[in-house]
Amino acid sequence: MGKLRENFGAKIKNLRKASGLTQEKLAEKSGLDAAYLGDVERGRRNLTIDNIEKVAKGLKVEPFRLFLFHLDSRDASVENKAIIKEKILDYIETLPEKKRKALLRIVSDIARF
Repeated sequence: MGKLRENFGAKIKNLRKASGLTQEKLAEKSGLDAAYLGDVERGRRNLTIDNIEKVAKGLKVEPFRLFLFHLDSRDASVENKAIIKEKILDYIETLPEKKRKALLRIVSDIARF
């Protein structure tokens, strides 16, 4: 096994877990087989460029992010914050308009402090 393949797989696994996805859910979102993704995460399989794009879309990240293995903790924190922000925005979009407006008022009030 190559180190690049192991790092790539670990990055996918970390992003998947940070997104709160199971292998099965990521497989569903990316249109790939869960067992295949498991092998990728363990560094046992290579991905084609097309499948890299599918995984990136499933994780809601740009494909280049999958290759950023050696981020320092500050950069990783920024990446995790971006994932959390996306989850929050996705959740807010599901709220009824009245609740969404109330939440935005609260956030605006907090931002003034």
